[in-house]
Amino acid sequence: MTIAIPDRVATVSRTTKETDVQVSLNLDGTG
Repeated sequence: MTIAIPDRVATVSRTTKETDVQVSLNLDGTG
């Protein structure tokens, strides 16, 4: 029996008049 554990992902987005920035980090990578 295998239980799937969802990845830990952090997402931050910031929108201003000039820019629209979105950063996503996958904390469960291989390494």
